[in-house]
Amino acid sequence: MNFKFLLATDKRTRIGLLLMAAFLLANTWFSIEYTLRIIHNDDLENEAHDTISRIFGVDSFADDLESGERGFLLSGQTQYLEIMKKASSSLSEELILLKKLVANDPFQNEKLNLLLPVIQEKIDFSNTVVDIRKTNGMAAAALIISQGKGKEIMDRISDLLTQMIATEEAAVKQCQTDSSWYQRQTILFFVLTLCVALVFFGIRFLLAGKGSGKPVETSGNRIKAINHRGERAPYSFQYRSPGHD
Repeated sequence: MNFKFLLATDKRTRIGLLLMAAFLLANTWFSIEYTLRIIHNDDLENEAHDTISRIFGVDSFADDLESGERGFLLSGQTQYLEIMKKASSSLSEELILLKKLVANDPFQNEKLNLLLPVIQEKIDFSNTVVDIRKTNGMAAAALIISQGKGKEIMDRISDLLTQMIATEEAAVKQCQTDSSWYQRQTILFFVLTLCVALVFFGIRFLLAGKGSGKPVETSGNRIKAINHRGERAPYSFQYRSPGHD
């Protein structure tokens, strides 16, 4: 900053410049603060999307486990056992990743702790159906399924997953709302600072124009002033008649 310039200006100008500097500093601080919050919200939103993706993964692999179980029940073909084995392994991997993502969320942790034993119950039930199908035939295995326990387990899994998805979707919406608000505030502070600057310099310009209200001297005005004082205008041409000495 040019301190000599500040010393050369009048008091009102110095106060105005200091106010301008204060507005600029405040605008800079709010811009940085809100930008950091927007970045943080973006991270939270991405994390929520990852969590939703993992929850859908758990739901998908649970369905694969169910499909493999029913496929083996009806056909007895070992390819459905491979589907069940792969689904069970993938479920374990997805649940581990999901647990890491929701580690800092008490509500989601609570739901996940309720979900884990239900998932294990589903795996155990599917294995029981397969064992009965192998040893006692399709009719005995179908009788176990007809009792509705498998459906009841899947309904509980679906209900817990739905609650977890709803929580993450609400978190995404909140992050988007907050980020939008921070962006509007940043723009507002910028526009406010710009308006203050324009008003200050506009007032300063008007005051400067009034303060310098001296009449502008023209050649015509100068000649009139000289004639009024009876002085001879410099470099003026005087006509002399012929024969006049």
